[in-house]
Amino acid sequence: MLVAEAVGRTLAALGPRDVFGLIGSGNFHNSLLSYNLPHVTRIIIDVSMIGVATSAMTSIFLLPPRPAYIGRISYLWYILEWLLIPITLIVFGALPGLEAQTRLMLGGKYRLGFWVTPKSRAKANTV
Repeated sequence: MLVAEAVGRTLAALGPRDVFGLIGSGNFHNSLLSYNLPHVTRIIIDVSMIGVATSAMTSIFLLPPRPAYIGRISYLWYILEWLLIPITLIVFGALPGLEAQTRLMLGGKYRLGFWVTPKSRAKANTV
């Protein structure tokens, strides 16, 4: 028996109330998960910000020499662009979800349809 099968059978035997009961119940704030969640997410965000800062510094150091007709203020704009990356990622990442929720809310002609494509297997040519 594979590990995934054993885990699946165990979770199925427990049922959804026992498996997901902690998160949906009022006892979540007493659990170890709720205590550690802010610490774990802070570490994940810190590591990702280190990656963004490293990418920004690498790209600035790899810039070719500044031509004489471009002022020093352009470097400030370039750094500002890198500082705004986390905000733009959140905003542009949330826009598709907001649009989908708005379409569901409005319904009618704005709601996107879901059409199931009929599928069939091609018959194999036997020789």
